[in-house]
Amino acid sequence: MTSNPTLTFAVIGKPNKGKSSIISALTFDNTIEVSSKIGTTKEANRYAYKYQDKEICYFYDTPGFEQAKAIYNLLDKNKNKPFTDFIQEHRDEKNYKKDIKIIEALLKSHFIIWVVNISEKYNKHAIGSELEIIKTLKQQKLVLLNQIEQDKDYTDEWKNVLEKEKFTTYSFDPLDSSFLNIKNLFDKIFENKIIKKDYRENLINIQNTYEKHYRENLDYSIKKITSMIAAILAYEEKETFYIKKDIDNLKIKLIQNFREEIYKLEKRDKKEIEKRWGYLEIEVKDRRKEFDAKMDLESSLLESLANILKKIIFIGLIPSKPSKKTAKCSFQKKDIDVSFTLLNRALSHLDQLINHGHANRKPLEIINDENNQKEWFSQEDKDSIAKIHRDLVSDRNPDNAKEELQNLLRNTVANKIIDLNKIS
Repeated sequence: MTSNPTLTFAVIGKPNKGKSSIISALTFDNTIEVSSKIGTTKEANRYAYKYQDKEICYFYDTPGFEQAKAIYNLLDKNKNKPFTDFIQEHRDEKNYKKDIKIIEALLKSHFIIWVVNISEKYNKHAIGSELEIIKTLKQQKLVLLNQIEQDKDYTDEWKNVLEKEKFTTYSFDPLDSSFLNIKNLFDKIFENKIIKKDYRENLINIQNTYEKHYRENLDYSIKKITSMIAAILAYEEKETFYIKKDIDNLKIKLIQNFREEIYKLEKRDKKEIEKRWGYLEIEVKDRRKEFDAKMDLESSLLESLANILKKIIFIGLIPSKPSKKTAKCSFQKKDIDVSFTLLNRALSHLDQLINHGHANRKPLEIINDENNQKEWFSQEDKDSIAKIHRDLVSDRNPDNAKEELQNLLRNTVANKIIDLNKIS
């Protein structure tokens, strides 16, 4: 191992105990294959936690020993021989091929993370050989207690056994990719007082990077939501029509096109936020396919068309031949509910995204039922949003309005979703 290296963590354990799920959470990567089927991970794979395209640390995802008892017996008989000798002697043996890959990954790593399922009772016959192999390794170790089935919990039984063996344990939910969960995990690793100085410095850097990553993701999300709101409120849908020929179809076409374009703007920016948080393959279930704010676009459009016709009739310009005109559809100052609807949906999306977990392969559902949504804003906030809405729609001091909205969203996120200043 080189001085001040990029730290590598080997994640080991029996098959189907959540190893891949944990690595998915720690790398902010929902493309890592996870499954309830045994044997999804077939060989030791290395994944990087990246920040700004730089590899901060590595995690080995291993498939679980196939011949743990046989390996331990061989090691026990040759206690004075190192692991490397065992690898050289048995490398070509088919029965040990996969297990040797696991051992090689362990030897390349600086820390060992052993994952156990505390939904199952501790079974010495099933786990004992694996435990003994891990004990022989010189690297510092942490046992992650993963409760796969929520109605079964044998935490105390596992802790009693592992603490007698001098293992440090930590309960970790791989479906929780939150900063607090990751911070607590590394705090547990820090509890080992004999960590080498250069390792300790790198661990501090990893923790600081996770925090910086979260802060930048939150700031990016807030700015993206702000720009989305501003773009939607400024959007105009225009249609050219002939007074005599197309007036009956104009209303339907204009409203439909307007709604579709608004939805595209909203969906595009939410996709960018998902990508920023590492959800590259997440399925989002949004039952609403077109914008549905609390306003009557239909009646406001009819009103504007009626005014156009009245003006034309008044000045006597209705010609015998069709006359080309342009109608537009856009949001007005009075349509304040549009901003509330968009902000409620955007914050609900961000809240669910942050708490979804990268190992969670269930779809992310956008809440449409107002009765089940969080109360995001105080009355003071709502008054501010109304003013911001009017400023953005009228294009009056739009930069100031955007800055006000960003500050309001930062306070809302800190109060309602996560405040990193309180837990860092």
